[in-house]
Amino acid sequence: MELPFDKIKAFPAVTLLQLINGVLVPGYLFIYIFKRNEFFSLDIFRLSTLAISISTPILTINSLFILGIYSASKPEVKLTETAWHKGFSTSIYIGSFICTIVLYLSIAIGYFLRFTFHQSIITLLLTEIISFILIATIFNAVSKK
Repeated sequence: MELPFDKIKAFPAVTLLQLINGVLVPGYLFIYIFKRNEFFSLDIFRLSTLAISISTPILTINSLFILGIYSASKPEVKLTETAWHKGFSTSIYIGSFICTIVLYLSIAIGYFLRFTFHQSIITLLLTEIISFILIATIFNAVSKK
């Protein structure tokens, strides 16, 4: 069986890889580092559900934040279905990228400082707040130019 690599489009493939890297893998790693007993005792469905439930709220919050900032910075753009779809997919991609940074950074901090699960959740929330501040500052600086 031959795989049709010539028919694969780059942006959807990269987006899928970014979502896997930004949602699934950090959730698994978070559980493995901070709740190792649960990692080995859960079946794959429950483990996947738990991993997704750790990462998805961060992705959703980041994507909506990016979409809100983008919409507020471009009020003169007429909102057509194509423009909305492009803005939405771009905000999910950027939100996934930020989610990846936030999750891996909080996992690294928690791992090296030997945090408990609860301390690592607090670190995750603080890292997310810091990313909000940085994103808002960057968009504010860019929009003033």
